[in-house]
Amino acid sequence: MADLTTQIGLLYAELVREGSVVAKIARVLRAWAQEYPTGMRVVRRADNLNVAGVIILFPVSSESEFNFFQPPSKSFYLTSDNPVDPFIRAAVGDENCTSVYIRAWIIDPMFFNPATLYQLLDDTQKTLKRMQSDFPQLCDLYSIILHPVHEELRRVLGFERIYQDTQRSYSWVYLAADRFVNLDIKQALTNLKI
Repeated sequence: MADLTTQIGLLYAELVREGSVVAKIARVLRAWAQEYPTGMRVVRRADNLNVAGVIILFPVSSESEFNFFQPPSKSFYLTSDNPVDPFIRAAVGDENCTSVYIRAWIIDPMFFNPATLYQLLDDTQKTLKRMQSDFPQLCDLYSIILHPVHEELRRVLGFERIYQDTQRSYSWVYLAADRFVNLDIKQALTNLKI
């Protein structure tokens, strides 16, 4: 796990420049993986098994849902010096958990291509289906768009902008979980311009 979380932390290197933040990312990812391993998914390279992409699907406690309607920059945790995570993870079986926060959806730029995208999105769909058995009321999927390259992906997958940060170009996006689970990923990716 230590090697994996360090590799994932390095994928964040484009967003962060401080070694202490990368160390925090690795530490937090280890904790999340232990608390709810179903939500942490990794795509590895075939040649050396290094991380090519990662997804972190975080089931959100209902008391934290208001954060989706606040400026995204106020919700940063992994890449900030904020010592307290503004999102509380829902416990498995929580009947009040209706939302999943895609806390990470990262692909190594070398592998940002239709094949890897399909593999990561297909795995995300399958994982979300499994999560729906852990959280029976799950119906909402949220994420933050940080990087312009993900804007086109947001468009073809059908995520809607729901809150634009006034200080930065970040925005919260939303898609109904059932809509994502039933999305024809191959068809959606045919409309992607990369």
